[in-house]
Amino acid sequence: MSFTLVLKEQGREEILRIATAVSDPDSPSYGQYLTQAELDEIIAPKEEDTQAVLSWLVDNGFTYHRIGVSNIAVRTTARAAASLLNTKFSVIRNNEASQEVVRAGDYELPAAIHNAVSAVFGLHGLPLPAREVTKPPPMPHRPKPPANVTPAVLYSTYGIKLGKVSRSAKNQQAVAEFQGQFMNSTDLATLFKNYVTEIDPDYEVGTDDVVSKWFGKHIENSGGIEAELDIQYMMGLSPGIQTQFWEFPGQDFCGDLNMWTSNLTSTDDCPLVHSVSYGWQGNLSQIQCKMDNVDVVDGNFAKLAAKGISIMISSGDSGSGYAPPNQCMMMPGGHLGQKGVGIDGDVLRMMKVEEVGECCEEAGQAKAAGWTFVPHPKKGPDALLTDGNTYEKPTKFEFKDAMYHDIEAGVEPGRPDPESKSPFKMRDIFILNGELDESGGDVKVHNTNGTVDDTTIHFSAPEKSEGIETIRNVTATFGDVDLKGRAVFVAMQGNPARCFNIEWVMHEGEPGREAESLWEFGPNPPPPPPPGECTIYKTVNSHTSANDSTTSDFKKKTHVTLWPSWPASSPWVTAVGATRFVGQEVGNDEMATDQFGSGGGFSKQFDQTNAAWQADATAKYLSTVDPSTLPPAEAYPAKGRGTPDVAALGEGYQVVVGGHVTAVGGTSASSPAFAGMMSLINEARLSAGKPAMGFLNPFLYKNAESGFTDVTLGSNKIGRGKPPDAPCAHD
Repeated sequence: MSFTLVLKEQGREEILRIATAVSDPDSPSYGQYLTQAELDEIIAPKEEDTQAVLSWLVDNGFTYHRIGVSNIAVRTTARAAASLLNTKFSVIRNNEASQEVVRAGDYELPAAIHNAVSAVFGLHGLPLPAREVTKPPPMPHRPKPPANVTPAVLYSTYGIKLGKVSRSAKNQQAVAEFQGQFMNSTDLATLFKNYVTEIDPDYEVGTDDVVSKWFGKHIENSGGIEAELDIQYMMGLSPGIQTQFWEFPGQDFCGDLNMWTSNLTSTDDCPLVHSVSYGWQGNLSQIQCKMDNVDVVDGNFAKLAAKGISIMISSGDSGSGYAPPNQCMMMPGGHLGQKGVGIDGDVLRMMKVEEVGECCEEAGQAKAAGWTFVPHPKKGPDALLTDGNTYEKPTKFEFKDAMYHDIEAGVEPGRPDPESKSPFKMRDIFILNGELDESGGDVKVHNTNGTVDDTTIHFSAPEKSEGIETIRNVTATFGDVDLKGRAVFVAMQGNPARCFNIEWVMHEGEPGREAESLWEFGPNPPPPPPPGECTIYKTVNSHTSANDSTTSDFKKKTHVTLWPSWPASSPWVTAVGATRFVGQEVGNDEMATDQFGSGGGFSKQFDQTNAAWQADATAKYLSTVDPSTLPPAEAYPAKGRGTPDVAALGEGYQVVVGGHVTAVGGTSASSPAFAGMMSLINEARLSAGKPAMGFLNPFLYKNAESGFTDVTLGSNKIGRGKPPDAPCAHD
């Protein structure tokens, strides 16, 4: 596992001042962006803070690497991190989305380290829920499907004329992808062949239709519709502009945002325009993103503004009143009722479920008056390790009935590879006995499941010793399969060594494959607990005492809270909403999309202190709009940062996926398209000896009437999957 310590920076107020000045077209400093060296000089953490954190890690045997002047990234084992941070790690699963992550409980930092660090990423953060790019649904209120939108349609709609493109490295752009979304290069080339020829018949095949640089591990994959849409329409709108693909496949959205922005704020070699199509439209605590994490990411956006970088982020596809339908999340403030309280009433139905959250969700979907959950009295098996092994320094080691379990029998955990060469099965148990010395040794292996016959593993002499880890190479024959790999030995300072795991290579020499089967130390984790009894009530007559049950009343009126999407709601990025053609006819005026709810609203995290450029516009809107169309006043802060800032067509985009054209939409379509347009403007400015546009919003709001068309038709009173004017939707 990995975690990142972000050192407290200096000069925050100075960065905010500079970011505002260089982005304001009326300022004498407009366009005078900071170099990386100038930025680092302003924000550099105190030397004593840096040394305190680095010494703490080194003294405890940890290695690290630096990202810029502030981020210290540590890659280690959960076991070692648990000892360092005085915490315990658990596996957290989302069964519906087949997601699994390892996260810490409460953790501790020494006082000196706590005072030197502004935030920690990687211990608590969760991934965004899985979602699909919006496709046209068969909805009775939509008599016509969305118009087909191609690069040529966008050029015609917005009056774009493609001039000469220098293909210079000075003007680059990038998309950033999260949640394991990848693109396919063949699909990108097909998009150019099918559609870009209409706007640029002279585009350079093999150059203009190829990503110029990959950041992160690239996997060719046609399954990532989001990534395919992003890259095809950023590049399709700006042929000839060099485009990078930044990949962050981790399962910690807040941590990945910090990794992305921290890399951008640590180098002069940074694309001028970026587009992101991801965000969370709800309480950020639901994805375990704390305000100190948000503050770090937002501070990075301000630094990027000071450097003259334009960031476009989709405003979201859930209107302005969207709240997750699952009110039963296992988080503070969830709708889990009161433990130890039962119900007397008319039963709607009874069922067996594994955990209280499932019972709560079933009751919510049924709009029930209440529910109870009584867990099964039988608990799952104890997963504590019983360990009679003797451990010395990694140069000498004894396995004594040491238990290991297979947690990765295929390419990905939990997803066996049909072509896997693994002789093992998931959850196989192995017992190891034998001694190792400085030169290595042979260790006997018994598989308790009978999947493979008894055999012997040969361990080499220690090949590598770094920090708390020592590596030995291993070889063995299981049946007719010859395998090799490595064993990882971990020894915390002051503690004996332990063989943490054994990693077997299955597909050596086959690039792009996760080539491991992993034996983890200890017995298998316990299976899910046996199901408990869930009772859902049509009516509730009274509450009674109960032994370990939970109740809740879903008919109770709750306070409406609106959440615009973050990070689109940051004051230092440009939030992009979505429109469609009136009557679904190309060339007609635009109106708010109703295939989904174009995200918008007023932020609770950010006020207009750093968004003064929009204060007049939002005040005018709120003073002139029909008050009856607004949600309750307590549902949103009228002086919060308002989104979106701009909007563009967001329905019916013709995207090549797996060689076939499919129509998709969302603000994740309008954002990369608008970003591609900004790169063309930068190209013209740079060719004329002017600076790039940089952070756009001050310019956009000061030129709203001369450069943009107001969208006055339609509404974003739409939640995900709801038709216009659906109940509980708000503008």
